[in-house]
Amino acid sequence: MDWMDGKHKHNEHFSFPELTSMRIPVQDLISNPELFRIDLQEHKIYISQVGRSSY
Repeated sequence: MDWMDGKHKHNEHFSFPELTSMRIPVQDLISNPELFRIDLQEHKIYISQVGRSSY
């Protein structure tokens, strides 16, 4: 995963087995990365709750 934070480029590497164990739909991650968030401290990807009717 590569992303920009202002002018700084960040990256974090996830293997396919890691994504599978986190139940991350890889095709959705590729097609709509804005629907996910990365927790760098825990080395995990989560489906973002932003924009969802969670209340």
